[in-house]
Amino acid sequence: MEAATFCDNISRYFFAGEENEVRALDEVSLTINKGEMTAVAGPSGSGKSTLLNMIGCLDTPTAGKVWIDGVDVSGLNRNELSYIRSQKIGFIFQSFHLIPVFTAFENVEFALQIKGGMSHQERKDLVMPLLDSLGIADLAHRRPGHMSGGQQQRVAIARALVKKPTLILADEPTANLDSKTSMSIIELMIELNQKEGITFLLSSHDPMLIEAIPRVVRLLDGKIIDDGQEG
Repeated sequence: MEAATFCDNISRYFFAGEENEVRALDEVSLTINKGEMTAVAGPSGSGKSTLLNMIGCLDTPTAGKVWIDGVDVSGLNRNELSYIRSQKIGFIFQSFHLIPVFTAFENVEFALQIKGGMSHQERKDLVMPLLDSLGIADLAHRRPGHMSGGQQQRVAIARALVKKPTLILADEPTANLDSKTSMSIIELMIELNQKEGITFLLSSHDPMLIEAIPRVVRLLDGKIIDDGQEG
Protein backbone atom coordinates (compact mmCIF):
# COMPACT_ATOMS: atom_id res chain seq x y z
CA MET A 1 0.00 0.00 0.00
CA GLU A 2 1.09 3.58 -0.66
CA ALA A 3 1.92 5.65 2.42
CA ALA A 4 0.10 8.91 3.09
CA THR A 5 2.68 9.75 5.74
CA PHE A 6 5.80 8.11 7.07
CA CYS A 7 7.85 8.93 10.16
CA ASP A 8 11.39 7.61 10.43
CA ASN A 9 12.94 7.65 13.91
CA ILE A 10 11.55 11.07 14.79
CA SER A 11 12.36 12.60 18.16
CA ARG A 12 11.33 15.88 19.75
CA TYR A 13 13.39 17.20 22.63
CA PHE A 14 12.67 20.07 24.97
CA PHE A 15 15.14 21.52 27.42
CA ALA A 16 14.33 22.80 30.91
CA GLY A 17 17.75 24.07 31.91
CA GLU A 18 21.06 22.83 30.53
CA GLU A 19 20.87 19.28 31.92
CA ASN A 20 17.11 18.64 31.96
CA GLU A 21 16.16 17.14 28.63
CA VAL A 22 12.54 16.12 28.06
CA ARG A 23 11.85 13.77 25.17
CA ALA A 24 8.27 14.34 24.08
CA LEU A 25 8.91 11.85 21.25
CA ASP A 26 11.73 9.33 21.34
CA GLU A 27 12.75 7.67 18.07
CA VAL A 28 9.23 7.06 16.77
CA SER A 29 8.72 5.34 13.41
CA LEU A 30 5.22 5.05 11.99
CA THR A 31 3.59 4.50 8.59
CA ILE A 32 0.02 5.58 7.85
CA ASN A 33 -1.16 4.13 4.55
CA LYS A 34 -3.50 5.95 2.20
CA GLY A 35 -7.10 5.16 3.03
CA GLU A 36 -6.24 3.98 6.54
CA MET A 37 -8.01 5.11 9.70
CA THR A 38 -5.71 5.19 12.72
CA ALA A 39 -6.06 6.44 16.28
CA VAL A 40 -3.15 7.38 18.55
CA ALA A 41 -3.89 6.60 22.19
CA GLY A 42 -2.01 7.08 25.43
CA PRO A 43 -2.10 8.96 28.72
CA SER A 44 -1.56 12.72 28.97
CA GLY A 45 2.07 13.52 28.27
CA SER A 46 2.63 10.39 26.19
CA GLY A 47 3.41 12.40 23.04
CA LYS A 48 0.14 12.17 21.09
CA SER A 49 -0.23 15.87 20.30
CA THR A 50 3.49 16.23 19.62
CA LEU A 51 3.31 13.41 17.08
CA LEU A 52 0.34 15.02 15.33
CA ASN A 53 2.16 18.37 15.33
CA MET A 54 5.17 16.76 13.60
CA ILE A 55 3.02 15.04 10.99
CA GLY A 56 0.87 18.16 10.55
CA CYS A 57 3.90 20.35 9.81
CA LEU A 58 3.07 22.55 12.80
CA ASP A 59 6.45 21.71 14.32
CA THR A 60 9.67 20.06 13.16
CA PRO A 61 11.44 17.07 14.72
CA THR A 62 14.69 17.48 16.63
CA ALA A 63 15.89 14.35 14.85
CA GLY A 64 14.50 11.99 12.23
CA LYS A 65 12.40 12.60 9.14
CA VAL A 66 8.73 12.96 8.21
CA TRP A 67 7.35 12.35 4.72
CA ILE A 68 3.91 13.62 3.67
CA ASP A 69 2.64 12.20 0.38
CA GLY A 70 6.19 11.38 -0.66
CA VAL A 71 7.65 14.79 0.33
CA ASP A 72 10.34 14.98 3.02
CA VAL A 73 9.05 17.89 5.12
CA SER A 74 11.63 17.65 7.91
CA GLY A 75 13.95 20.34 6.61
CA LEU A 76 11.42 22.70 5.00
CA ASN A 77 11.27 26.36 6.00
CA ARG A 78 8.20 28.07 7.45
CA ASN A 79 6.72 29.09 4.11
CA GLU A 80 7.25 25.65 2.62
CA LEU A 81 5.60 24.00 5.62
CA SER A 82 2.67 26.39 5.31
CA TYR A 83 2.27 25.39 1.67
CA ILE A 84 2.24 21.67 2.58
CA ARG A 85 -0.41 22.32 5.24
CA SER A 86 -2.59 24.29 2.85
CA GLN A 87 -2.41 21.69 0.07
CA LYS A 88 -2.10 18.27 1.67
CA ILE A 89 -3.35 18.29 5.28
CA GLY A 90 -6.76 18.88 6.83
CA PHE A 91 -7.12 19.61 10.54
CA ILE A 92 -9.96 18.90 12.97
CA PHE A 93 -9.50 20.31 16.48
CA GLN A 94 -11.23 19.56 19.77
CA SER A 95 -12.15 23.24 20.17
CA PHE A 96 -13.33 23.47 16.54
CA HIS A 97 -11.29 26.67 15.85
CA LEU A 98 -13.96 28.14 13.61
CA ILE A 99 -13.75 31.84 12.82
CA PRO A 100 -16.60 33.33 14.90
CA VAL A 101 -17.49 36.17 12.51
CA PHE A 102 -17.71 33.79 9.52
CA THR A 103 -20.74 31.74 8.61
CA ALA A 104 -20.48 27.97 8.20
CA PHE A 105 -20.13 28.46 4.45
CA GLU A 106 -17.41 31.09 4.88
CA ASN A 107 -15.46 28.97 7.37
CA VAL A 108 -15.34 26.08 4.90
CA GLU A 109 -14.73 28.31 1.88
CA PHE A 110 -11.79 29.92 3.68
CA ALA A 111 -9.80 26.67 3.40
CA LEU A 112 -10.14 26.88 -0.39
CA GLN A 113 -9.19 30.56 -0.41
CA ILE A 114 -5.96 29.66 1.40
CA LYS A 115 -5.32 26.85 -1.07
CA GLY A 116 -5.91 29.29 -3.94
CA GLY A 117 -6.59 28.91 -7.65
CA MET A 118 -10.41 28.98 -7.58
CA SER A 119 -13.13 31.49 -8.30
CA HIS A 120 -15.91 32.16 -5.79
CA GLN A 121 -18.35 30.13 -7.89
CA GLU A 122 -15.94 27.20 -8.08
CA ARG A 123 -15.53 27.30 -4.31
CA LYS A 124 -19.31 27.48 -3.82
CA ASP A 125 -19.77 24.47 -6.10
CA LEU A 126 -17.53 22.47 -3.77
CA VAL A 127 -18.68 23.82 -0.41
CA MET A 128 -22.45 23.58 -0.69
CA PRO A 129 -22.64 19.90 -1.78
CA LEU A 130 -20.21 19.03 1.00
CA LEU A 131 -22.29 20.82 3.64
CA ASP A 132 -25.32 18.99 2.29
CA SER A 133 -23.61 15.59 2.47
CA LEU A 134 -22.72 16.27 6.12
CA GLY A 135 -26.30 17.26 6.96
CA ILE A 136 -25.57 20.92 7.65
CA ALA A 137 -26.56 22.71 4.43
CA ASP A 138 -29.26 24.54 6.39
CA LEU A 139 -26.50 26.04 8.58
CA ALA A 140 -24.62 27.59 5.64
CA HIS A 141 -25.46 31.16 6.67
CA ARG A 142 -25.29 30.60 10.44
CA ARG A 143 -22.31 31.67 12.55
CA PRO A 144 -20.63 29.33 15.06
CA GLY A 145 -22.13 31.09 18.07
CA HIS A 146 -25.56 29.94 16.91
CA MET A 147 -24.63 26.27 16.46
CA SER A 148 -24.40 23.31 18.81
CA GLY A 149 -21.05 21.66 19.49
CA GLY A 150 -21.85 18.81 17.15
CA GLN A 151 -22.85 21.20 14.37
CA GLN A 152 -19.63 23.17 14.81
CA GLN A 153 -17.58 19.98 14.61
CA ARG A 154 -19.36 19.00 11.38
CA VAL A 155 -18.42 22.41 9.95
CA ALA A 156 -14.83 21.78 11.06
CA ILE A 157 -14.89 18.39 9.34
CA ALA A 158 -16.22 20.01 6.16
CA ARG A 159 -13.42 22.58 6.33
CA ALA A 160 -10.86 19.78 6.59
CA LEU A 161 -12.42 17.77 3.74
CA VAL A 162 -13.14 20.49 1.20
CA LYS A 163 -9.61 20.81 -0.16
CA LYS A 164 -9.35 17.02 -0.63
CA PRO A 165 -6.17 16.61 1.43
CA THR A 166 -3.83 13.64 1.49
CA LEU A 167 -4.35 13.27 5.23
CA ILE A 168 -6.80 14.51 7.86
CA LEU A 169 -5.48 14.97 11.40
CA ALA A 170 -8.00 15.08 14.24
CA ASP A 171 -6.73 16.03 17.70
CA GLU A 172 -9.25 14.93 20.37
CA PRO A 173 -12.17 15.54 17.96
CA THR A 174 -14.84 14.40 20.45
CA ALA A 175 -13.38 15.90 23.65
CA ASN A 176 -15.88 18.77 23.90
CA LEU A 177 -18.96 16.80 22.88
CA ASP A 178 -21.53 14.78 24.83
CA SER A 179 -21.55 11.01 24.32
CA LYS A 180 -24.44 10.94 21.83
CA THR A 181 -22.91 13.69 19.69
CA SER A 182 -19.48 12.08 19.99
CA MET A 183 -20.81 8.82 18.58
CA SER A 184 -22.44 10.62 15.64
CA ILE A 185 -19.12 12.34 14.84
CA ILE A 186 -17.21 9.05 15.15
CA GLU A 187 -19.70 7.31 12.85
CA LEU A 188 -19.44 10.19 10.36
CA MET A 189 -15.63 9.96 10.20
CA ILE A 190 -15.74 6.17 9.82
CA GLU A 191 -18.28 6.52 7.01
CA LEU A 192 -16.10 9.09 5.23
CA ASN A 193 -13.10 6.79 5.58
CA GLN A 194 -14.93 3.72 4.28
CA LYS A 195 -16.93 5.33 1.47
CA GLU A 196 -14.50 8.01 0.30
CA GLY A 197 -11.17 6.38 1.19
CA ILE A 198 -10.12 9.42 3.23
CA THR A 199 -7.03 8.90 5.39
CA PHE A 200 -7.52 9.80 9.05
CA LEU A 201 -5.05 10.01 11.93
CA LEU A 202 -6.72 10.83 15.24
CA SER A 203 -5.51 11.31 18.79
CA SER A 204 -7.93 10.65 21.60
CA HIS A 205 -8.64 9.69 25.20
CA ASP A 206 -12.22 8.79 24.24
CA PRO A 207 -12.85 5.04 24.83
CA MET A 208 -15.74 5.06 22.35
CA LEU A 209 -13.54 6.46 19.59
CA ILE A 210 -10.61 4.17 20.35
CA GLU A 211 -12.86 1.11 20.36
CA ALA A 212 -14.41 2.06 17.01
CA ILE A 213 -11.17 2.72 15.08
CA PRO A 214 -9.64 -0.24 13.18
CA ARG A 215 -6.01 0.54 14.06
CA VAL A 216 -4.87 1.97 17.38
CA VAL A 217 -1.25 3.07 17.94
CA ARG A 218 -0.38 3.29 21.62
CA LEU A 219 2.19 5.73 22.99
CA LEU A 220 3.83 5.84 26.39
CA ASP A 221 6.55 8.29 27.46
CA GLY A 222 7.20 9.36 23.87
CA LYS A 223 7.62 5.82 22.53
CA ILE A 224 5.34 3.54 20.54
CA ILE A 225 4.55 0.48 22.64
CA ASP A 226 2.05 -0.96 20.15
CA ASP A 227 1.82 0.09 16.50
CA GLY A 228 -1.62 -1.45 16.06
CA GLN A 229 -0.52 -3.78 13.29
CA GLU A 230 -1.56 -7.40 13.46
CA GLY A 231 1.30 -9.84 13.80
